[in-house]
Amino acid sequence: MLIFMIRPAAFCKNLITALDANPIYWGALLGFCLIPHGVTYGFMQESLKRVEATIYQILMALDPVTALILGVILFGQSVRIIQIIGICIVLAAVLFINVMEGREENG
Repeated sequence: MLIFMIRPAAFCKNLITALDANPIYWGALLGFCLIPHGVTYGFMQESLKRVEATIYQILMALDPVTALILGVILFGQSVRIIQIIGICIVLAAVLFINVMEGREENG
């Protein structure tokens, strides 16, 4: 939603004006913002009960990589060099975390 691009007061005023102008925007707001956020938060809480926090954090760090791969496969998006560099940084960080965690367990 890129709400950081404008002042919060202006964003709220624009949102209220749009919602008053067309009631169908309420459905869009619920369908694209509030409901997915609530479902995601619920799944996050449930997964934290079943998976170790370290493993969960590693999987969450791989989220941008998964999104890029699915974007390329499902939507035919093109990949730029900056995105490949970003993926390498994320994978290096995940590898570093795994190596350091292994050293702590062994040491």
